[in-house]
Amino acid sequence: MSEEADIIRKIYQLYLEGSTLQQIKEYLEEHQINTATGKEVWATAVIQKILKNEKYKGDSLLQKTYTEDFITSKKSKNAGQRDCYYITNSHPAIITAKVFDKVQEEMSRRARLVHKEDGTVESSISKYNGKYLLGNLLVCRDCGASYRRRTERGKVVWRCATRIEKGKDSCLHSPTLMKNGLKKY
Repeated sequence: MSEEADIIRKIYQLYLEGSTLQQIKEYLEEHQINTATGKEVWATAVIQKILKNEKYKGDSLLQKTYTEDFITSKKSKNAGQRDCYYITNSHPAIITAKVFDKVQEEMSRRARLVHKEDGTVESSISKYNGKYLLGNLLVCRDCGASYRRRTERGKVVWRCATRIEKGKDSCLHSPTLMKNGLKKY
């Protein structure tokens, strides 16, 4: 257990020292540090979940998920359908609350960064999407969420992030934008 705790502390340390999720992944793999399930290859999504998980600072958020159907045992993410309960100091912490809070602040700060074509970086109110330029520019006219690039049935399309994450009913009138149609403008 102490070896796993040391890995968690190292992930938090690397992030606060300025490493990206990809750089942390590469560090862990280069140092032959396996995941908790024994895998040699780390996913950046796993590292991000570690950085966001309140359990490492000794707290617990209960009912993050709930059983939607007891017959099929289908579980769903709790997005307000059920009450959640936050318990502080529910178990021994691996990292301090101060370190955890610093990481959350840094994640928020990085999410607002926009990389410009001239190589400069500036803070923005909208969420940063550095992989595709249009991700910083396209905004849904109905809900205000940014658009995300997706490949569907072999075609590149842009869709409202709310519609992707919460379903078609959450943003009924957002159009799907085809890549070829965007190039005309």
